Amino acid sequence: MPQSNSHEDAKRGSAAIASGRESVANIFAFAIIVSCINVLIALFNSFTALSYEPIYWILDEDVRRFVFASIRLLLTIGLCTYLYRGYQWARIVAIVLFFAAVVPGLWGMYATLVTRSPFLFAYLLVLTVGYGLSAYVLLVSRNVHRFLRHQRHLHDDARHSR
Repeated sequence: MPQSNSHEDAKRGSAAIASGRESVANIFAFAIIVSCINVLIALFNSFTALSYEPIYWILDEDVRRFVFASIRLLLTIGLCTYLYRGYQWARIVAIVLFFAAVVPGLWGMYATLVTRSPFLFAYLLVLTVGYGLSAYVLLVSRNVHRFLRHQRHLHDDARHSR
């Protein structure tokens, strides 16, 4: 039985890290794109409020949705940045939030079946499956765990070399 040498182990390790990096980057892109779409939808809906005097903008529900969607986008970018840097708390928060998005997504899909809204159903299906798969990958993928551990060590080494 041939023994693997350390060069082959290093190649497998770097391939696993690269695969984990790709998975995390895809999750990052999915979360940012969804948040941007939500901001654009909220912005489009808030144009009706722009016909009011500025003092009434804060009272309009659509303007508030736009503000909340924009804040959510910024928080998503922050969370994904910390996740990419390998912070364990960011991985756990992302898993919890992504799984938490699945339940309302399923409920929304059921509601759109009742109201017969195929576009909204398709959008919610993509969101629900995307968030569910993202949470699952963050939870169980060994390559993602290797990549995040690698990122933590890079940042720890950089911090200690100062």
